[in-house]
Amino acid sequence: MAKAWNQTRVSEVLRIEYPIIQGPLGGLSSQRLTAAVSNFGGLGSFGAHGLEPNAIEDVIAEIRSLTVKPFAMNLWFRWKIRERMHPTLQHFAVLCRISRHTS
Repeated sequence: MAKAWNQTRVSEVLRIEYPIIQGPLGGLSSQRLTAAVSNFGGLGSFGAHGLEPNAIEDVIAEIRSLTVKPFAMNLWFRWKIRERMHPTLQHFAVLCRISRHTS
């Protein structure tokens, strides 16, 4: 029997119902939109462009309060650091704490 259109490797690996990934829209993302996409079976994504580590943790906590489904956080760092945001070990430590909660 053939698989349904939504049963793909992407949907299986990400544990989502539909192989639909919301664009994270850096600077225009909202926690409610991210959670809604996840709640309806896709992978909601939040663009955390320019957020400090403590703000990222707050955003994640709010999204988690709105959904138990998987979602993605899109972090963007420039390798040529001339911008105001400088990636630090603290930024990556936030991700390590987050990944421990989702495994």
